[in-house]
Amino acid sequence: MHFLITAGPTREALDPVRYLSNRSSGKMGYALAAAALAAGHRVTLVSGPTALPAPPGAAFLPVTSAAEMAAAVATALPSADVAIFAAAVADYRPAHPAPHKIKKTPGALTLTLEPTPDILGSARAAGFSGLLVGFAAETENLLANARQKLLRKGCDLIVANDVSGSATGFDADDNEVTLVFARGPDRPLPRASKLALAEIIVGACTELMVPSPSMSLPPASYLPAAVDAARQAGALIKANYGSDLGVNETLQYDLKLELDVRAQALITDILLAAFPQHAIYGEEGLAGDQSSDFQWIVDPIDGTVNYFYGIPHFCVSIALRRGQDILLGVIYDPMLDELFVAEKGGLPTLNGKPIRVSPRAHLAEAMITVGFSKNKESIDNGMRRFSRLLTQVRKTRMLGSAALGMAYVACGRLDAYIEEVISLWDVAAGILLVETAGGRAPLFVKDAALQKYSMCCSNGLLPLADIETEMGG
Repeated sequence: MHFLITAGPTREALDPVRYLSNRSSGKMGYALAAAALAAGHRVTLVSGPTALPAPPGAAFLPVTSAAEMAAAVATALPSADVAIFAAAVADYRPAHPAPHKIKKTPGALTLTLEPTPDILGSARAAGFSGLLVGFAAETENLLANARQKLLRKGCDLIVANDVSGSATGFDADDNEVTLVFARGPDRPLPRASKLALAEIIVGACTELMVPSPSMSLPPASYLPAAVDAARQAGALIKANYGSDLGVNETLQYDLKLELDVRAQALITDILLAAFPQHAIYGEEGLAGDQSSDFQWIVDPIDGTVNYFYGIPHFCVSIALRRGQDILLGVIYDPMLDELFVAEKGGLPTLNGKPIRVSPRAHLAEAMITVGFSKNKESIDNGMRRFSRLLTQVRKTRMLGSAALGMAYVACGRLDAYIEEVISLWDVAAGILLVETAGGRAPLFVKDAALQKYSMCCSNGLLPLADIETEMGG
């Protein structure tokens, strides 16, 4: 693969003698170039002024200013598979550099600054469709700022590093970073040499670019059957909406409808006709070859109680996993004809249009949905968390469909979905949908024997770490 890497600072001329710059040494970018070369990749290194020798084997493009770096990147970017922007580019430059040395005079000197080109932010607009990696050097709110940058710039990965200390960050030999992925959980890395971290970052890029060998077919190969099953089951459910419904089982806090069984049977027939060696794991039972590595996780009507009471908020949820690896997810709302689709390694969509989580990072501007389960302990825990959040967020909703709640987080309608006790068929498709949309969807085991879980799903920006810690503990 061809890696395009930027490194070092830029210098923005104030006059022929002075310039504005920063403390970047270029060590991280040069380490990335060395690691990519060692892994057998082709490397183009665009570097601002540093004291480091050019890495042997790399195409080396030295530059001075942000404008020069932007021009060099524009030349190299079309042929790159991976672009890692590790340079500390100056954000501003003097609007009118002096043609001669500015002489010292009594009184203050006022400088007018203007923005420099946004090299990282313009990559997608320029048509770059490869793997885009940026760096976020922060002195506060590290992860929130990094994820906001990831969303604004359209990155696949942000390397977040705290530069407030002297032992790591600028001009140091070591660094301590967190890899913030557009799809998947954050990955904090312990303090290590910049070369060791570079090898991990290059490896992560390679993994993101190369499909997992565990997939005998790309996820998209399974999507047509999943979409067909979801739409046909949705049509069956919608056709029976508002009619007299057969109740198979009445529980204290739930209902099991005869239509649930019929809808899952329809889904099962479609999926096993296409993939007869696969397994079905659904709310209404098992089917297929349960020894198969491939397992379809099915909730035929997520929001059954809503459906029974005539509340038009329910959906069909279908996911496919191999082992513990979720390959695809489909959520279909038949009442609104909204089809949410996610596949591993791809961009999630709503009715064919790409979606992303919201950029809202403060609870005061957030809309969240919560769910309560059916035993006193879980209700007590849920009420405690709910009451704590209620006064901090803009609004809360209780929607009655876990899958749609997660779909709404993925497309930015909601900012978080928190549930005390949930089953895998409720959330499997939603997990992939949220993660591929740039959010977080950690699942915490609540009762291993009953296969019950807790969920704190969000856009990845809201400060919900305390809730995740409670659920994980």
